[in-house]
Amino acid sequence: IAPLVLASGILLDLTIAMLLMFAVVMEARAGQVLPLPTSATVTPVYGTDIFGSGTASIASNFLDSPRQLRMVLGVMGEGVLVCSVDGTIILSNQAAADIFSLRSEEMHSIMDEQIFCFLHEDGSAMPRQELPFWKTLDTGISQRSNVIRIACRGGQSKCVYLSTDPIFSDQHPQQIEHVVISIVDISSLKLAEKNLREREAVLATVFQLVPDTLTITKISDGRYIDVNRNWEPLSGFTREEALGRRSSDLQVWFYPEQRAEFVERIFTDGEVRDMIITFRHKKGHAFQCRVSGSKFETGDGEYLLLSSQNIDQEIATEKARGDAERISRENEQKYWTIFQLSPIPLGLIRMRDSSIVEVNDSWVKAFGYTRDEVVGRTALDIKFWYQPEMRQGMIDNLLLEGQVDRFEVLVSSKSGDVLTCLLSARGFTMNGDAMFIFSMLDVTRQYRIEKEIREMTAQLEDRVYQRTLSLEQTNAELAAAIESLKYTQNELIRAEKMAALGALVAGVAHELNTPIGNSVTVASTLQDKTRELLSQVAGGKLRRSVLDQYLENTATGTEILMRSLGTARDLIGSFKQVAVDQSSSQRRKFDLKNVLEEIIATLSPMYKKGPYSLHADLGPNIMMDSFPGPLGQIITNFLTNALSHGFEGRETGKMQLTSRLVDQTQVEIIFSDDGVGISEIDQRRVFDPFFTTKLGQGGSGLGMNIAYNITTGVLGGTIRIETELGQGTSFILLLPLIATKN
Repeated sequence: IAPLVLASGILLDLTIAMLLMFAVVMEARAGQVLPLPTSATVTPVYGTDIFGSGTASIASNFLDSPRQLRMVLGVMGEGVLVCSVDGTIILSNQAAADIFSLRSEEMHSIMDEQIFCFLHEDGSAMPRQELPFWKTLDTGISQRSNVIRIACRGGQSKCVYLSTDPIFSDQHPQQIEHVVISIVDISSLKLAEKNLREREAVLATVFQLVPDTLTITKISDGRYIDVNRNWEPLSGFTREEALGRRSSDLQVWFYPEQRAEFVERIFTDGEVRDMIITFRHKKGHAFQCRVSGSKFETGDGEYLLLSSQNIDQEIATEKARGDAERISRENEQKYWTIFQLSPIPLGLIRMRDSSIVEVNDSWVKAFGYTRDEVVGRTALDIKFWYQPEMRQGMIDNLLLEGQVDRFEVLVSSKSGDVLTCLLSARGFTMNGDAMFIFSMLDVTRQYRIEKEIREMTAQLEDRVYQRTLSLEQTNAELAAAIESLKYTQNELIRAEKMAALGALVAGVAHELNTPIGNSVTVASTLQDKTRELLSQVAGGKLRRSVLDQYLENTATGTEILMRSLGTARDLIGSFKQVAVDQSSSQRRKFDLKNVLEEIIATLSPMYKKGPYSLHADLGPNIMMDSFPGPLGQIITNFLTNALSHGFEGRETGKMQLTSRLVDQTQVEIIFSDDGVGISEIDQRRVFDPFFTTKLGQGGSGLGMNIAYNITTGVLGGTIRIETELGQGTSFILLLPLIATKN
């Protein structure tokens, strides 16, 4: 107010309404509520002296001069309205009309919603009771700096600060007569704030999305003000752990002297670019960063903006690249050494001009050229190709496949010799040039030797063919001889069987003579006695004593006759069963003990009359499903062998036949004698065909072979021998209870 009074040259004594109006204007200009001077006594009553006595008359005179009042309102940049309690506008300035985009004469009533439309700041409708004008009327309290949006003519809207103050009646101090409304257009301010917020949002987004790690610290104490999202992956600390703390608290600088140097350079040069700094991770390990930074100032101090980029991977990559280059150089030297020292002739050719770049020592030695004679020239220049047309075929294959393997070519050495070589080549790029490395394997001598071998092979094949014809003829003769031998062997085996059976028959026949002779003698005696008795009966001379004697003799004779015939019957039955089994080789179920006893009974005539004996120890209830005939043949051969060979030179001898179950599927049969035994040399040949110690003395040498074949073939078992010279011999059979052969 004071500048305005000085400008007009008079002391203004304003009404409470004008004072409040100007206070609102000053508040709007400053953007904040300004308190009135504490020396002033403010009473919200129209016409009250606010600066002391004697001023009321001046204010009254001023109000009586509308021209001065309009002049004051006209020079103000803020909109001012004075409304009655019914909303009628009794006073306004041009600034208010401009804010509402109206002409002065259109501003009649604040209640005209067609002209004055008030909205919330977000653009939503504002109810009447929320308008500051009505709040002041209802409460009598001033409303300060309400942010309101007004809808202007043409669809435009503006954002304003709106303040209201009541003017009370002199006669009725509690009654409001007028309301002063102050309006400040802040649309530009709001737009600027919006733009500022948007720019801040963009900057904040950029700050977060920058691929490097950004930090803002206060230079004075090193406290972190802000960090972007890359901070935590880099340092291991969260944003919350960093903000407000010093870098020394977190110990992120591995070498604190580097921070001191960095800050010193910032103060000296204003910024630092690409300084290599060692930081410490939260977990304790060190890592390298490329750091750039600059300082900036605000009202509360100086700050340091750092941009950090982890270069551990870059350093590792650079180290790996250096290592790779070193290894490459070493490999190049190694391969060059291998190239030169290789025993195979090698060469290197440039594709674009076919010139020879290098050859190794083996190539020089193999073809007689010096290195200087070939390097820089082509193979055609030195007439290396004996058949140049082969060269194009090799090149076509190399370009098509990228490689050539063992391509046969003819080349000329420096001395003029034509050599056959196998050429192999691989294409590659070296220093931007297409190259291929080739090897030349001289196979001239190898091919010559192979030719000689082929000729020798042809000769050998002819010889082999001739000898094959001779061998085929010989084989045919041998086959015929083998067939004849097999026939002879089968005949001998059959003869051996028949001989054994014949001996058996002879023994049985001999045994039958006694009981049958006794039976005939008894029968003839009974016949004679019967005739005598009949003669006496016919002559009437029969006495009782004669009849009694006849009956007694008859009873004794018939008893002897029945005993003799029974013996013959048993012997014939056993022989019949054994003979049938051996001749038919039929499979059947049988009790082993019974079959072996029948075989013993049948064989008993062969040893019964001599000084030899056979003892049997047979296990009971051993049922077999097998071939009893072949089994009897084996026992017969064992007994015959013992009598013919085992007891040779012995006056007495004992034989034993035992049988027992080994398990639920096998039975063991042992035939042993206490004879002379078998020598160690002969033991290995006992079961061989035609082996006998009495060759030419009636022995065929097939007995034990037949026993072996029957045991392992027909009966499906095993046979082994246990013998010792002077201690006898044992033949041990291990047979299945159920034969496997059908």
